[in-house]
Amino acid sequence: LRRSIPENVRLNTQAYVDIIVLYTMNNIDVGRVTDIYKEMNELDMDSAAVLPAFNALLKYYGGVLKDKKLFEMIITDMSERNIIYDIETYANVIHYYGLINYDNTEITKYLQQMETDGITKDINIYNLLMEICERKQDWDGIDQLLKNLEASDVERNNVYYTCLINRYSTISASSETIRAILKEMK
Repeated sequence: LRRSIPENVRLNTQAYVDIIVLYTMNNIDVGRVTDIYKEMNELDMDSAAVLPAFNALLKYYGGVLKDKKLFEMIITDMSERNIIYDIETYANVIHYYGLINYDNTEITKYLQQMETDGITKDINIYNLLMEICERKQDWDGIDQLLKNLEASDVERNNVYYTCLINRYSTISASSETIRAILKEMK
């Protein structure tokens, strides 16, 4: 797409964001994505306007390609540009450090940063953290997350209930407990 646009035509911020999001969603050649990103990064663009592109790149490099070098390049660039993270950014980072390249120190760092930034955990963050704990068989961690979630006003979804059922099945909970969870799901 970018190659079909004449060189003397300068793209605006939204065009770069749209191209990067489109390319990453469709798993287009990593070289093209990286070239477009570098071209965009050379320009002085509003940080808030390019956040969707950075989020798409984090998801693509970290979640799809599982490329530590490229993922951390984006994190570094975001830091150097003083880009303020949103909930999606935190979810991408926690997903990468929790499920792709397990690093508890990084997870803790970003959870603390999230709290400092005043961003409250949504159900997707809780689900990610529960999945991380489940993979590490950290049942105490899951129990604490469930307690925190119960005390919050975060709306639950099916992934939450699946985690809850999985947790109770690992401790051989009674069938009444499982039925109560299923009933709450309705």
